[in-house]
This record gives sequence, structure tokens and C-alpha cells, in this order.
Amino acid sequence: MASNQSKASRTLRRRKRNRKSLHSQIPCLDEEYIALGQWMKRNKFRQQRPFLSAATFKTTGRGLMTHHAIHAGNTIVSIPKHLLITPHTVLTSLQQHITKWDKQLSSQQAMSIFLIAERKKQKSSFWFPYINILPKTYNTPAFFSETELNLLPHNVKSRALTEISKVHTAYKLSANCVRDVWPELDFTLNDFLWAWYSVNTRSVFYKHEMCEEFVDDKNYIALAPFLDLLNHSYCANITASFNKKSNCYEIQTEDTYRKYDEVFISYGNHDNTHLLVEYGFVLPNNPNDVIEFSFESVLEVTVKMKLSHLKEKRSLLQTGEYDRKLCCCKDGLSWNLQVALRVLCMDWTELKNWKTVLQGGSISDSNEQLSKTMASTLIKTSLDRCRENLTKFLDLHCDTMTEHERLAYDYICIERTTLQSALVCVQS
Repeated sequence: MASNQSKASRTLRRRKRNRKSLHSQIPCLDEEYIALGQWMKRNKFRQQRPFLSAATFKTTGRGLMTHHAIHAGNTIVSIPKHLLITPHTVLTSLQQHITKWDKQLSSQQAMSIFLIAERKKQKSSFWFPYINILPKTYNTPAFFSETELNLLPHNVKSRALTEISKVHTAYKLSANCVRDVWPELDFTLNDFLWAWYSVNTRSVFYKHEMCEEFVDDKNYIALAPFLDLLNHSYCANITASFNKKSNCYEIQTEDTYRKYDEVFISYGNHDNTHLLVEYGFVLPNNPNDVIEFSFESVLEVTVKMKLSHLKEKRSLLQTGEYDRKLCCCKDGLSWNLQVALRVLCMDWTELKNWKTVLQGGSISDSNEQLSKTMASTLIKTSLDRCRENLTKFLDLHCDTMTEHERLAYDYICIERTTLQSALVCVQS
């Protein structure tokens, strides 16, 4: 009897754990996700253990959930080559049009045109089950209104505008190509933005021979249906490559997961500015996150502090390229910023031995103290700018913010937290 009671107790505890685990995610039973699975199965996609399926998670939204425990070294996804959309796939489909043009498109432009053409075919397209589950829009700044763009910090907005300009240039060239050789396709800027960011946010690195018909920009990309449902985590440890033996694109994880956990991949060691501009999301507690300072903003602080011999100091730093990569993170200052501040705070006698700081040495106690003061002033100035940026949201209610407004707000809050941590480090 005692043995049976113990067994029943263990079963009850296990069920409670499973219910607790399942509470944070809901399986995606939408028709389009079921259709995607059926389509892939018809086309020789086979899942061995672990079995993954689409689910909606409380913190990350749509992702992939495992139905089995995963151990380090397991292959979590294996996509057959014929289900990858590569530049060669595109060329096979569009060659009759593209080769008529007297200029070259990039692989990403060609893949974007391909997606637009296949989406217009609707259910008659072989790729329809995949295209049908792609987001209808994205949260990258290219989709922001002018008002929403103005909510971003100046440096992020500047970088976003550069990216937007690049995409608009790509659109104009692509539209010219289609107008000349395939006028019946006829697509808008919004169509192109959707296709471009479908490729930009979801493609994987896939080494292949570059197509001679496209610009040789070394942009080795492919779209991998189902695999691209995996979300990013900065701590995910994976290996992704094409397996010639299985003729599949595979992802192997070095992490462990419990049954019903969300499974992650890593897009790379990116800070939140990159994640926002390129992918349309930000991550709190991102260990790769940094706050950049322009050399001009650093020099502005030296002027306020009335430091001398700035012309000579500026020349020294620029010659050694210590005027770049000036940033801080929650753990303190970058090496280049430490060097720059120490050099800028030297008196004329100390400046003769400025290279001492390159070996991590200290010039003098007074120089160290002045450098700390300058660093604190620089960070406090950025914190004031953060507070000023947050005032733009005073008239916006949390519950009624658009996704883009919320994204800009979250970015600034994360930036403020990083600066506050860096300030504590500097002053300690």
C-alpha cells in the first residue's frame, strides 16, 4: 500500500510540474501551422526525437516547443535541401526574367522578388504553406511612422534611417528590374519591405557557390521553413551547418531542455541597437548590450571641464584609433574609452608618457580621479538624455501604446538601466 501511495504521489507531482510547464505556452493549432506541418511531411521532412512543434509563449510570442527532453549534442532541426529557399532556388524560378536585365541584383533583392511573386500565386505556389505563416508585417524601424521614429534615441534613429535608406535604394533597383523585364508582377514599396524583412529577419547562413547572375556580395543566405520559427536567445549555444551526408541543413544544440520548454537559437552576439534595427526586438539583460559615445560627445565634456592641450591629445588618439569604439556596458567602460579619458585628462608632463596607459598602467592618482570624474559626467549626460527621451512618452498610456512605441520605450528603459549600472561601476 505504501509503495502504491508513493507511486501515486510521484505521478501527481509529475502532473503538476507538467501543468505548470504547459501554463506558459499554448500549442499553435491554427490552420496555417497545421498546413505547414502537413506540407513539410509530404515533402520528406521527418522529425526524429526531439519532436518540436509551434507554440505561443508568454514572454517571446510564437516559437518552437520540444515534446521531449533535449541533451547537449542533439540535432534539434534538420531541413532537407529541397525545402530551402536559396539564391539558386530563386534563379531556377526567375531565370527567364532576371537574365534579361542588363544589371545585377543582390541575392537578397532577388529573394525578395521571389517571395513577392510566390505570395501573389497564393495556393498555386509550391511555397504557399510556408509563405502563409510568415508575419504580415515586422517591427523593424522601416515599418515605423515618422512619429514613432522620433521616439527613438538620436543615435538609434540615425542608424535606423541609414538602414531604411539602404532598403529603399534596394527597392528602387528591384522595381526598375521588374518594370523592365516582368511588368506584370507589379509590386509596391510595402510589398518589398515585407519581402526584404522576411529574408532579413529569418534567413540562415548557408555557404554555397555564389550565382554569377547576382552581385557577388558574399551574402550567404537561405530561408529554412519551420527552422525559422526558432526564437533568439543570447545564451543559446548552437552549431548550424549543411550536412552533406544527410543533404539537410541542421542545427545542433549544446544546451539542455526539459519537455515542453521553448527551444532557442542564437542570431549572434548583437547589442540591442542591432537587434532593434535589423530584427525588430530588444532584450533586457542582454550581455552584449553597449552604449556608444561619439568622440565629439567625449570632447564636449573635456571642454566643459576646461582641460588643456586638446588639439595634441585629439591627434594622438585619432592616430592610434582610440577615438573609436567608445562605449560602456553594465560592467564599466570599454578599453578604448578608458584610454581616451586618461589621455584627455593628462597634464602636459604626463602626456609625454601617454603610452603607459596602453599597458594598463596608471599615470598618477590625480589622472585616475579626473578620468573617473570625466566618465561620470559623460554617463550622467547620457542619463539626462534618457530621461528627456522618456518624457516623450508621458502622453502615451502603457495599455494603448503601439508595438513600435512600446519597443522604443523598452529600448530607452534598458539603456537607462545599463547607464545606471555603468555609473555605479565607475564611481566604485
